[in-house]
Amino acid sequence: GGRFLIGEIQKDLAEVVFCLMTFALGIVMFSLGLLGKYLGERRYEIVSMGSFAVVLSIWIAMETEIPSILTGLPVATHFVDYMMLDLLPFAFVLFLSYLTGHRDSKVPLVIGLLSSVNILFSMISTLLGFRDYHELLFLSHMIFGLTILLVIAQIVDGFIKKRLKRGFLVILIVSVSLPLIIGSAEMIRYRLDPASFRGLSLYKYVLFLFVFLCGAYEIRNVTEMARNGQHAQIMEKLAFNDSLTGLLNREAYNRELEELKTKNEPLTFVMLDMNHL
Repeated sequence: GGRFLIGEIQKDLAEVVFCLMTFALGIVMFSLGLLGKYLGERRYEIVSMGSFAVVLSIWIAMETEIPSILTGLPVATHFVDYMMLDLLPFAFVLFLSYLTGHRDSKVPLVIGLLSSVNILFSMISTLLGFRDYHELLFLSHMIFGLTILLVIAQIVDGFIKKRLKRGFLVILIVSVSLPLIIGSAEMIRYRLDPASFRGLSLYKYVLFLFVFLCGAYEIRNVTEMARNGQHAQIMEKLAFNDSLTGLLNREAYNRELEELKTKNEPLTFVMLDMNHL
């Protein structure tokens, strides 16, 4: 019995290690997006990327035997597996929407609603004994198919409207097209012959590649924005502060006065003429 369990753990150990690395990267990106300075609107892109990495890592980890072996709760891990699978399209399309310049798109909202309805329906159906999660997997595949089409449309639209940076375009095409193509092929293969299906091993590693490429790109952007933000802060201080005394200069005075004009509040203005300072 012990040798069998050790063998099962060793068989899936590589995937679980990748899952732990992806989970750690997701937590780092999520924290950077929430707490990082100088990020502006980019924080939503970074937070969504971290969320996608976390959901992806949990889903792939639950696909292995190790969580069931370590917890002794195969039903619970099976439940988490299907929940993460249903959340994956929303996390993926949310990240890609920000990445391709579609911040105001309704696509993430649509996919999020469909995923939520699918999760709720699956839970109710399973509890009532009508259908279990596995029998309702075709609903998840339909949402995945719709997500793939919408993501392709967003990438094409972002390319046409030049919303994508040239340096990231190659990374995006390679890292997104491979998961989309392989994932579509795996779904079709599963629908045609479920009995012979032996998991998404290749697809999983392609998704790992996608996350690490995007993570490296986002970390580089965070570093660059932090450096630019510090530079801008220094330049602002030089522009609005007297270098000898450190006091605010006339430009700063004019700026503060203009800001006061925009506020609909009563104020008192005091001017001091100080001779022989």
